[in-house]
Amino acid sequence: MKIRLFYLLILFLLTTKLSWSAEESFVKAYYDQNRVFYVTGLAEGEWIETSRFQIFLFKSAAQTCRIDATKIKKEFSQLNQKFWQILNQYYPKAEEEFLELPLKISIDHFEPQKANPGLGGFFLPDQPSPDENLIVLDCRFFQGDYWKALLGHEIIHALLDSKNAPSWAEELLAQNVEHEISQKWPNLRLNHLAQQFKVPSPLTSERPFLTSSRYASNFLLGQYLLKRWGGLSVLRALLPQVEVESCPPPLSDINVLCRIKWFLVKMNASPELQERSTLPGLLRHFAVALVLNQFNESSQGLYSIPGWQGFISPAFNNENVSEINKIKLEKGSFLRLNPMLWFRYQNQWNPQLEAYRIITYAEGSYEIRELNKIPQKLTRKARQDTVILLNVSHEQTLPVFLQ
Repeated sequence: MKIRLFYLLILFLLTTKLSWSAEESFVKAYYDQNRVFYVTGLAEGEWIETSRFQIFLFKSAAQTCRIDATKIKKEFSQLNQKFWQILNQYYPKAEEEFLELPLKISIDHFEPQKANPGLGGFFLPDQPSPDENLIVLDCRFFQGDYWKALLGHEIIHALLDSKNAPSWAEELLAQNVEHEISQKWPNLRLNHLAQQFKVPSPLTSERPFLTSSRYASNFLLGQYLLKRWGGLSVLRALLPQVEVESCPPPLSDINVLCRIKWFLVKMNASPELQERSTLPGLLRHFAVALVLNQFNESSQGLYSIPGWQGFISPAFNNENVSEINKIKLEKGSFLRLNPMLWFRYQNQWNPQLEAYRIITYAEGSYEIRELNKIPQKLTRKARQDTVILLNVSHEQTLPVFLQ
């Protein structure tokens, strides 16, 4: 009996060992809180295949998030036509091009102490080998449907990776696809932006973006273009593969605006909107819209942005010159400033920056005044009075203050 039990124990151990070693391994990767990419080695899991996707489910993710291969295969197999319709609307022939991509998807558990807060997925070109690409998704989002929006976002990155689109244009499209699929606003990022007196440019070459407020500014520019500046046709101007007469591919900001203006002309947009479609014109209107939006009674007004509730922190009002000296504005960024501070140092603000005074009144009306060196008195009580300093034309980063 003891001998028989001994052999049964050996058989059990061998079987356990064989089943463990039969599991496959794949590359684990993550972005840290500073948006730095790391590969941590191999980890065990299993491959899942559908007609469109190759997916690797890490064992640790399956255990932590209580998901299994059956659930994942079912979820991916049931991606409905609406998902692909949205992708095709923003990126013509997205579904067709996706099927040609050498792409794998891994589902991991993003450890909070390592991963960037709020990160739900990311795209890595040339991983796990030079001729492959990888999308990594956090398993926590498979408890609901939001993983579909994250997948759509990263598919846009995958499709545009080899097209040399500007980083800001790529992220703008990806974020607005994510919103369209999920029908949810990125409130954490928008709330972060609402607390800033210095608004980062939505037109950045950062890859990836480094701050939540940058993502928010970029997302809202997309909403502004979609709802107030020409719609989906204008967003398609950001795609390098879309041919536009007399405009080069969108490898620079100037080329992008050339293409946007071409679409507006083709759509018979109003002459006023066509005239405003220069890069400085777009940046000026977008900055004013961010400041005015919370007071604009018209949901269709040129100075309103869907999803944006306005700033919740006061404008910059620190009279310490050493603190003012620290503020610099990249192209496309602006500073919200208390008007009294502007007039106190009116001869020392950088003349290369554009300055506007935005005044709103109790009944909802407003004024936009281009500032000069003469203080302008208000004829009635303002509900809000803000000066904005913008860098709309200079490629170099400019200080706001000149001593």
